[in-house]
Amino acid sequence: MKLPGWLAQHWAGRDRYLILIDSLDPYGQFEFLKSLWAADPQRCRDLHIVGFIDTAPDSVQRVDTHECRVTLTLHRGSPVVTVRRMRLAADVVLFGDRAATDPRLLEWLARKASAPGAQLAGPSTEQTRKVLGRLGFLPEDQSTHAQPDSSALPIEARWQQSSRVVGLPTAQAVAGTRCAVVIGAGLAGSAVAAELAQRGWEVQVFERHGAIAAEASGNPAAAFRPHLSLDDCLLSRLSRAGVAALDQSLERHGAYVDKIAERTGLIEVADSPDDLRRLAALVEVSHSRAGKRSGEVELIDRQLASNKAGTELRFGGLWLRDAGWACPPTLCARWLGEDRKGLPWASRIRVRRDVEVGDLEAEGGRWVVRDSEGNQLAHVPVVVLANTQTAVSLAERAGGVMNALLAVPGSIGRFAIDQLPGVQCALSGAGYLLPPTAGEVIAGADYDGGPLNSKALAKLLMDCPDAIVPKFGSRSSIRYATRDHLPVAGEVPVAVSLGCDVDARLPKIARLPGLFVLTGYGSRGLVWSALLAQLVAARINGEPDPLDATLVDAVDPARFWRRDRLKRTIE
Repeated sequence: MKLPGWLAQHWAGRDRYLILIDSLDPYGQFEFLKSLWAADPQRCRDLHIVGFIDTAPDSVQRVDTHECRVTLTLHRGSPVVTVRRMRLAADVVLFGDRAATDPRLLEWLARKASAPGAQLAGPSTEQTRKVLGRLGFLPEDQSTHAQPDSSALPIEARWQQSSRVVGLPTAQAVAGTRCAVVIGAGLAGSAVAAELAQRGWEVQVFERHGAIAAEASGNPAAAFRPHLSLDDCLLSRLSRAGVAALDQSLERHGAYVDKIAERTGLIEVADSPDDLRRLAALVEVSHSRAGKRSGEVELIDRQLASNKAGTELRFGGLWLRDAGWACPPTLCARWLGEDRKGLPWASRIRVRRDVEVGDLEAEGGRWVVRDSEGNQLAHVPVVVLANTQTAVSLAERAGGVMNALLAVPGSIGRFAIDQLPGVQCALSGAGYLLPPTAGEVIAGADYDGGPLNSKALAKLLMDCPDAIVPKFGSRSSIRYATRDHLPVAGEVPVAVSLGCDVDARLPKIARLPGLFVLTGYGSRGLVWSALLAQLVAARINGEPDPLDATLVDAVDPARFWRRDRLKRTIE
């Protein structure tokens, strides 16, 4: 297999190279390009390939190899709409017959070829020459006949920019030494530390407590499940992506094998006949939107629900096949390499306990991290704020701005195995109940933060025990949420930049270079942790976003300021 000379010259010696492909077989094209990359000693350091498939529902899937040096980001949805929403600057666009016969798709693909010196390659027809010529692309003078051993590349001709096609800003890799500080060792901090270490970064994690996962991430077990809604709202779309990313991370880190987590499925138990009708409507809409996938989301009657749960339930409900439970503290330890069973890159993570960060200051293109007494702890190009309680104040001290979070108390009960029925899958609804793990049964939940007893399960179980006090007590913690119930993930905006034009799009708002935040997870820390860690790590490392642009904006730290400003302007 021979690498085409023009591509070898184009990517040679680059740190990062992005190829946008228009292919009906993006996986095959990815494997082919990956093999060319692996065989070329002069290759770029990192190769990122972005493709799209015309399927529903809209979503993004990511595949990575070679410690994230080679990635495929695959968008699903209507091709023209999907490509239009992409925020990237491709070095090369490889297009095929689909784009050659669709001028709108070809135009949007060409607009994404906005990196300096970008090229397009594909079939040469009167229509493609006309569209690309109108956009300022000139044909290359070269022999472009496809070679027999590189026929997988859809190339008849190539075009070079005559003028820069400007699109929306895209994430740029943080320059300098590949070392970072993560503040906080809960689910958010542990997950992003693992993602950065996988990409070759040296990571220091500062935790103010004497143990990791000491606050809201410290519950012995928690459920994960997607959220469903009639209109497939942002929360539903983001949680669906979050569960998929978590599942991938649990698989990769051996969590299922070692019983740190289990994909048991989950039943959302109705609490009345009216509630059962509500759940039926959700299932109907879900099936009509995405097509019925065998058993993924089903409405089940009381008998079948009881059989799946292994105990008698009051009503039937919603069966979610891909849901389950995990042990957050143990998972954090695995992500951080604390249990000595972590993946090889976990050796790049160093956790420092009993260290409270008190100040951040920009100095010489880096961040000086100081403790509460003013002592310098680190001098690094990247800091990730994953410390929910003080993230807002640290961002402000650094010259950024963030909206205040809402404190939400909560508590769970830690029952002995002989106190409650041992269910075979997770249950949710008016309360929740998890399968036995580590000699106890976790049940809940109470949002007053006070002591909890078995009454919380009365609407789930047919034979609910009387108000039994959990043998191992209750565990209370404060979760921090946002007013729109979505998390916060991304670069911290510069405070003075928020006086800019109210019509400025979120990507154009100035940010503090190298300062990122992960917070506001509320009671969905397990669901959000892996996905948003991937997003922030991708931004830091200069990779394509693993999320649709709409969802990236939905978690942007500057979104509240923009909404409030728009509201005041309208009023």
